Amino acid sequence: MPKSQAFRSSLWGLNRARLLTAAIVLAVGALLRLTEAFPYSFGTFAIAVIGGAASCLVLPTADRFGVRIERVAWFQVGLDALLITGIVTASGGPQSVFIPLYVLLVVGACFVLSRAGGVIVAAMASGRREIMIGAHRDGVFGPVVAVGDGGKYVEIFRDTALLLPPFSKDDAREALGKLQIAPLFAGVRGEPPM
Repeated sequence: MPKSQAFRSSLWGLNRARLLTAAIVLAVGALLRLTEAFPYSFGTFAIAVIGGAASCLVLPTADRFGVRIERVAWFQVGLDALLITGIVTASGGPQSVFIPLYVLLVVGACFVLSRAGGVIVAAMASGRREIMIGAHRDGVFGPVVAVGDGGKYVEIFRDTALLLPPFSKDDAREALGKLQIAPLFAGVRGEPPM
């Protein structure tokens, strides 16, 4: 299969995953609302999720009008970041159960964006510590995910661990446990665990 055809196929696969994810997120939100565990405006949340489902129309529309597939990939990742931010904001911000959607976005972007560019996605949150997560498609290893100490000193302290997809929650916990800042996760000197 030619490279452009494989790339197009990856984008269509990601489009189907986007639609399925929107359906699952809406169902989880509805279940939380039913059990009265969703104290936020469900209408705003539902609109953001439906926007995510509607964003699936970008690829077929661009295909119909002959837009370069690489441009579609960049636009789609940017649009997904905005929609996920809307979902997270409408469901509690930093305390939202939907924050892991950002991880899906980064991993998806790793598969469809060119190596010549990059994307940074970060939720605005306040807390004691920043954690960094990044993804890159390496020419030798394929997709690589980096986790580590974040913040403005991320390049100076270089406290990171690498994961090769697919990996489990246990693999991610083990990688985080190897960081120099790992003792902070359990809480130190009277601070609560993170």
